[in-house]
Amino acid sequence: MGLHDTVSLIMRFSGGGIGAVHAGWTGEGSRPVYALDVLAADVTLALALDPDFRLRGRAGGREVDVADTVDARRRSQTRFLEAAARGTPDAVACTPRDALGTLAVALACETAIATSQEVRVPRLS
Repeated sequence: MGLHDTVSLIMRFSGGGIGAVHAGWTGEGSRPVYALDVLAADVTLALALDPDFRLRGRAGGREVDVADTVDARRRSQTRFLEAAARGTPDAVACTPRDALGTLAVALACETAIATSQEVRVPRLS
């Protein structure tokens, strides 16, 4: 029947917030779903990626309903390559320091999944 697998991560942030990541894989032939939900004190947002590229919900007491026709991942890659070609690092939304922090979180998540243990993300100096 193919691959069926899931993984869940619970993250505690230094400011007291909690985050959860749930990823699931199914066998070939199943339609993929790419989505992100953000829930906070005054925010409830749902981001659907591929094929919709739509953000819906409420933030700051206002309704949010924004759609795009361009794949955000492709736009990000294009922006990065253009910034590198022009030598304009400010044109990229993610700084190298932010990217390093993201990598540290991803590596800690991989270690937590492999060991089933809590893993602290080292602070960047």
